[in-house]
Amino acid sequence: MSKAVLYTLAQAAAVGEPELATQPAAAFDPLQRPFVKLAVKRAIAKARASTKSENGEHILRLAFLQTHGSAPQSVDDEEAVKAAFEQKARPFETAKKPTRVVTMIVVALGLLGIAGGLYLKFRASDDERFLKSPLGLAFSLPLSRYSTGQDAKADDARLEILSEPVKDQIGDKAFSMLEDALDARGAFVGSKEPFPIAAKAASSKGAAFNEALEKKGLPAFLVLEPLQTDVGVKKLIYYAYHVQERAELGVGDQKLKVVWGYRMDDAGGFGWVSINVPQGSDYAVVNLSEKSELWTQLIVPHIVRQTASGQITQGAPEEMTALEKRLRTVMKDELRECVKIEDAAVERIASLLEQRHDRYVSVEKSFKIVLDKKTVFQNPTKRVELDKMRNDPLVDEAIRWDDKLRDEYEPVTKAIAPFAALDEEIFLYGLLLERSNKPQEAGPDAVDTSKFAGRYRTAGMLSAFGHERACYALDLHQFVFQALQDKTSWGRREARVAALSGILGELGLATVDQWYDGRLDEKLLATALDEALRKKPGELRAAAKAAYVKEFGADPEMYKREKK
Repeated sequence: MSKAVLYTLAQAAAVGEPELATQPAAAFDPLQRPFVKLAVKRAIAKARASTKSENGEHILRLAFLQTHGSAPQSVDDEEAVKAAFEQKARPFETAKKPTRVVTMIVVALGLLGIAGGLYLKFRASDDERFLKSPLGLAFSLPLSRYSTGQDAKADDARLEILSEPVKDQIGDKAFSMLEDALDARGAFVGSKEPFPIAAKAASSKGAAFNEALEKKGLPAFLVLEPLQTDVGVKKLIYYAYHVQERAELGVGDQKLKVVWGYRMDDAGGFGWVSINVPQGSDYAVVNLSEKSELWTQLIVPHIVRQTASGQITQGAPEEMTALEKRLRTVMKDELRECVKIEDAAVERIASLLEQRHDRYVSVEKSFKIVLDKKTVFQNPTKRVELDKMRNDPLVDEAIRWDDKLRDEYEPVTKAIAPFAALDEEIFLYGLLLERSNKPQEAGPDAVDTSKFAGRYRTAGMLSAFGHERACYALDLHQFVFQALQDKTSWGRREARVAALSGILGELGLATVDQWYDGRLDEKLLATALDEALRKKPGELRAAAKAAYVKEFGADPEMYKREKK
């Protein structure tokens, strides 16, 4: 800016009127101009204060020289100041044309900033971009058609999956492995090997392909599930997941890999369970599509809207009704305080689900199709079919609400993650413990656990609540809430009955024979559970661990989990 000030002073000195000194600043950009004028006024004031002369031209020349840093020693010597000025002011003699370069740059940068903000706001998320990529599309409708091999167009679907765009996306090596995985069906179905051996061989083809995808950072997982009927007929079923998380697990000497993901296909009902370990596979899969039903079945109605669960409260004593309300309240608080899901986000997703549900009902009635109303995200395969009908205003509106939910991928998944993590640990702890055949003997003080089905599942429950957890209160309260929702179908052979009786017994609150002796004593159970849930986490962990030792005669093995 100093050159702009010098130019203005030089031009003003040629006129000789200090009162008009700021006018030459008009040559500069409007955004720069106020600062130039202020600096000129200050320079003139300094010069006027430093000389005895009242000559306007002298004051302006002196202001220039002082700003330039070349003023003569005698500031009152007008001839010396004039001579110095004429020499130093030559570069500033030519008048400049007005410019708006700075303003234009600032405006341009502002527009770029706005454009960038709009791009960040409206660009597709990583999840959406992948689902619309060649592999994402191939693993939706084409894989659904290929899945069971019973579709007359299965061969055509195979060609759709093995397309050139898919090859370009995943590379030659992974593409070759995908071909091997899809062609494993023939070898498996025709194999004369025992089922476990044939299943392992087929699963290995899928494992090789999945490892290649992981190395490339592609969030997809292809499941090859070997099945065999009672009469020995083999089937190889294919389905795929949009991966959200990968981890490696261990219990004792047993290890397993786990993948969390949303289903991409619609393979005729196969694989639609919360957690699955296909025969012959070294992977467990946590189905987040199935787990996302927690939003429509638990989180929205009971946690967000705080509606009482009729399954728990209907015909129940006031102690059970009060417990049910407390469970809902604590879960809502824990989602906010421990899981760190803001109330506004939860409310927003709840509203979107309710709005979309109404639109889905209308579409189903009008077009005689069945949509996934329980899951948060419409199955990609079904979504492809819906997109083909989008010219209908009713369908278009339903899709818009589905798109809004897809924008909530992160908070939706974050909210169900604790529920999925607890289910994963309970199920896979029991599975790995069973594989290692531990514990082999019950302790001397153990109850007769032979009357409980799911012995290893009980072990998983007691182990899970016997150690520190990221959100211990949420996990225990949601476990009790969901268990109580099924209380009318409980039996003494129920694993949850065994786990709850163990914890309550160790806390000295109630034994299973007191609250379940042919029929359920809901008042006693509710009173005991309410008191237990008010205990500190340390007391509850100690009780669960002691119950495990009493039941199984050994300390629980550590559930080791390393996220990849």
